[in-house]
Amino acid sequence: FEHLLPAASWLSELLVSCPLLKVLVTSRATLHVHGEYEFAVLPLAIPDLQALPANETLSQLAAVKLFVQCTEAVKPGFALTEGNAAVIAEICVRLEGLPLAIELAAARCKLLPLQALLARLEHSLAVLSGGKRDGPGHQQALGTTIGWSYDLLTTEEQTLFRQLCIFVGDFTLEAAEAVSTSAGGRTTSILDGVASLLDKSLVQQREEEGREPRLHLLETIREYGIERMAALGELEQCRDAHAAYYLELVERAEPALDDDTQVTVLAVLEREYKNIRAAIAWLLKRGMAETALRIASALRQFWFLRGRLSEGVSELTLALEAREEGNMQMADQVRAKALYALGYLWFFLRDPKRPPVLFQESLELFLRMEDKRGIAACLHRLGAAIYILGEVERGLAMGEEGLSLSRESRDSTSCAETLLSIGVSFLANGKYDRAYEVLDESLALYRITGSVWGRATCLHYLAMAQLSLGAIAKAYSLSGESLALMQTLKTPYIVVEALTVCAFEATVLGEETGAHALLEEAQAVARETESAEDQERVLWGLGHLALRQGDLAQARELYTHCVKRTKGKFLIPRFKWVVASCLEGLAEIALARGQATWAVQLVGAAEAVRRARGYYSPLCIEQPCYDRTLAEARSRLSEKGFAAAWAAGQAMTPEQALAAEKHTPLLVQHPSVPPARREPAPTPVAPDIPQPLTAREVEVLRLVATGMSNHQIAEQLVVSPNTVNAHVQSIYRKIDINSRSAATRFALEHQLV
Repeated sequence: FEHLLPAASWLSELLVSCPLLKVLVTSRATLHVHGEYEFAVLPLAIPDLQALPANETLSQLAAVKLFVQCTEAVKPGFALTEGNAAVIAEICVRLEGLPLAIELAAARCKLLPLQALLARLEHSLAVLSGGKRDGPGHQQALGTTIGWSYDLLTTEEQTLFRQLCIFVGDFTLEAAEAVSTSAGGRTTSILDGVASLLDKSLVQQREEEGREPRLHLLETIREYGIERMAALGELEQCRDAHAAYYLELVERAEPALDDDTQVTVLAVLEREYKNIRAAIAWLLKRGMAETALRIASALRQFWFLRGRLSEGVSELTLALEAREEGNMQMADQVRAKALYALGYLWFFLRDPKRPPVLFQESLELFLRMEDKRGIAACLHRLGAAIYILGEVERGLAMGEEGLSLSRESRDSTSCAETLLSIGVSFLANGKYDRAYEVLDESLALYRITGSVWGRATCLHYLAMAQLSLGAIAKAYSLSGESLALMQTLKTPYIVVEALTVCAFEATVLGEETGAHALLEEAQAVARETESAEDQERVLWGLGHLALRQGDLAQARELYTHCVKRTKGKFLIPRFKWVVASCLEGLAEIALARGQATWAVQLVGAAEAVRRARGYYSPLCIEQPCYDRTLAEARSRLSEKGFAAAWAAGQAMTPEQALAAEKHTPLLVQHPSVPPARREPAPTPVAPDIPQPLTAREVEVLRLVATGMSNHQIAEQLVVSPNTVNAHVQSIYRKIDINSRSAATRFALEHQLV
């Protein structure tokens, strides 16, 4: 009826004259007469490509059913099978459930295999033609059908329709108005124009609770509009207007990615992401690499928080390469920011080599511009990057220098980020009290800025600090707070680590059901993000749970699988403890099987992993179990045998430690005379110590005063360096000192040596 709309008033008169009469009218446009009730005829149901149902269910979906029936009409014997089900589903989704499109596509199956048909549907209008001879003329091809509706529009409606076709996927009314105004050619209200196109079924809308509805066009209709724009010479101008709008949107959103509107802004950018990527692609094609880089750099935190690190790297790299290949001039500010963003994303992709180079180049540009904020950010990140490579002191010094600059400029966000990074470095290095102090300051600043991610991350690492200090219940509570915040962000980055660490804490506390639920969630996220590192973390967590539940065979399988998957990888501080912890768990299992020599080798190899690249990472050592394993192994071996196994283990890679099992003897029985082990007798606490230390702390303090290192003390007391470090930190705190020389002085003054 859409071509007879002027006659709609006759229907109204007819209904008034005949009160009992009902009229069913089919039309692509609403009539806008009294007594009209609209009933939308929706496209046919299509499958969910992310969760395809069984073939029996799939074949009953309306779009699939129609496609199979129409194909069978031109190709007898055609049926949906295991081999073609996924392709048929994708074809139906690509055609958006439009019956005419499905019929026309099915007709092409007489000539084209399904996979070839799907490929050609990238430009569907050229394929979807050749309808039935006895059908209406405007239904012989999909392009003709759309053209029929397009030709019924007014000139202004046609202009607006073409402009809206520039959007990819959903878009807002605000975006439509901005692009249409910039592109020109419209004199009527955007509300009236869009409402008219909605009435004529050329534009659709999706309701969103609490927000304005989002608009979209079916892809086939959009393709028609793009072709019309190109034919009229409007396409370039409209794409420029589209890119300009999304540049402004992204740059306006960037600061909010670090404040209290972070969650809201992330959701906005997620909804607009297809259009943002389309804008970057157009700008690169247009040779406007600098503008493309402005958008890409502003998206750095979005890509990070959403776990789309590789996508960000790809977009930034393409834009930087386009600039170099075209020998284009570019503002230092834009290039410096882009290099920083690229280094940042590579850093969190665990690439050890690229970040230092990129941060250094960015730093040089910021220094040339005397941009304090940029200098501070680069120093902070460059310090973290070289810290990972083993330059611990230089890395921490650069971080402190960056922090000082951020404090000078009173940049709370930059201060919070730098403190977080420094705190994590202290944590990875076993300086738990210092880590807790720095992370707590970072958390306070993040509470001021409002960053949900910042608060969640600080709480996670504060939990790890408490865990390492033995305060498991406190750690578990902090982990719970952290995870609650992370869930509001729906961000995959660091979530798996937080979930597995929380599961570890729950297991230690005997909350095995809760631990299992946390690990299941971690497994689902790791599967979704396809992160190998996260999957390995889950294997570690599951292995630990199985070990504490007494399922040694399952624990061994999980730990071994985790270690083997990390073969040849660069182990960063935030991850190498996972491998070490797996080896320590395997040592417990080996000892239970009577393999004392192999158990010591495994712990020695774990120690080597924890000490790799110049810094010791003692995280997630389950101290009582660790100490018990070493003490029990020592009791089963001679001093010489223990020392030899330990030295051999420290010289092994994790893979070599696994393979060492077949070369070690099986000791089922304890030696008849356990070798004696010299151990200093516990020293009573001196009565005049102002803040009484425990007996063990006094023992450690005495050995510190004799000049022994933490590692030597650990060997002397048959405990881990992690335990010794915890004791030393506690001693420093209790007697208010901060150096070994001060500790020695204190011991001498109180006659402990």
